[in-house]
Amino acid sequence: MPESDIGRTYIWTISCILFICVAIGAGCLLVYMTSPRSPSSDFLPILGFILVCMPWLFWIITIVYRITSRAFGFRMVAGNLYGNSIATTKSTGNGSAGGGGDDGDDAATGDNDIDGAEIPDAGVEPSSTEFS
Repeated sequence: MPESDIGRTYIWTISCILFICVAIGAGCLLVYMTSPRSPSSDFLPILGFILVCMPWLFWIITIVYRITSRAFGFRMVAGNLYGNSIATTKSTGNGSAGGGGDDGDDAATGDNDIDGAEIPDAGVEPSSTEFS
C-alpha cells in the first residue's frame, strides 16, 4: 500500500469502528426496551448510551487535541509529512569543522537539486561561473 493511502486507511478504520459502536449501542438500547425487566439487564442502557455517544467523545477528544497541539506547538504525525522518506538536509558552511561545504561534486551526486534545478548553498558566495 502506498504511503499516500495511509490517511484514507485511518479514516475508513475509524469510521467503521465508530459505526460498529453506534450499531451495537443501538442494539443494546433496543434489547433493553423490548425485553422484560430483569436484574441482569440493568447494564444495557448504560452500555448502550456509552456506545452510542462514542462518536461524540471521539470528536470532542480530537478537537481538544487539535487546540492543545496548536497552543503548545507539538503535533504527532503518522509517517513522513512530505511523503519523501529519503530526503536529507545538507548543512551549509565552508567545509571547516565538518560543515559539509561545497566540494564541487553536488551536480554529480544530485543532492543539491530539485527536479534538475540547481539550488545554491546559502552560505557560499556565488562565483561568476555559476550564474552566467
